[in-house]
Amino acid sequence: MKHKKIKSRLLILMAVLMPLISFNGLAVEDSKLPETAPCTVCSANGKTSEVPIKARSRYQGEIFYFCTVACKDQFDKDPLSMILGPLPRPMPDFTAETLKGKKISLKSKKYKGQIILIDFWATWCLPCLETMPELERIQQKYKKGRNVTVLGISLDSGTKARQKIQKVIKEKKVSYPVWQDTKKPSAFETFKLKSVPTLFLIDQKRQIVAQWASKADHKAIEKQIQVLLNKK
Repeated sequence: MKHKKIKSRLLILMAVLMPLISFNGLAVEDSKLPETAPCTVCSANGKTSEVPIKARSRYQGEIFYFCTVACKDQFDKDPLSMILGPLPRPMPDFTAETLKGKKISLKSKKYKGQIILIDFWATWCLPCLETMPELERIQQKYKKGRNVTVLGISLDSGTKARQKIQKVIKEKKVSYPVWQDTKKPSAFETFKLKSVPTLFLIDQKRQIVAQWASKADHKAIEKQIQVLLNKK
């Protein structure tokens, strides 16, 4: 009799909880879905109008909405390609400033034919600061005769931004070039960034061939660099 009561209570509990459980195991109440919103996948394909919403996913603390379960499944397979863009794709043009205030871009002859690892960062971002020693190690390993360059682009702004950047560079003993994202349209906008750190690997033909959001696996970065070097 006791077991029957426990079983009965479990069945009632399951009946209550089931509507709150989504296909991927996350607790999601249908009532929390907006009636309409832009579908993340459709927006990536140029269709940015609001549509009836049928599903959602959470990625790196942010919620993304979809017009169909098929769109959700497509997003879940490779969220970064939907947020930042598919691979490979042309690197967007952008202009930044050196820490001496000089206007500069990757169109400079200095960077022609090079493999470039771009690190978008900020002085207030702890994961960004933790990443810098590994990026410096990559710079030292590949800089001589390998045509590989690490490039830091700081998103810091304000009157004391440059001083803060220079202080971090000194503390972290960074030797690779660091630029400041001060021009319009900003590199943050042209690269469709959502957060920092975000890294992009650019091949010799100015194509984005790999990308990482949040703290990256540096073994994976080096593996991708090696793939590009072996293509020569």
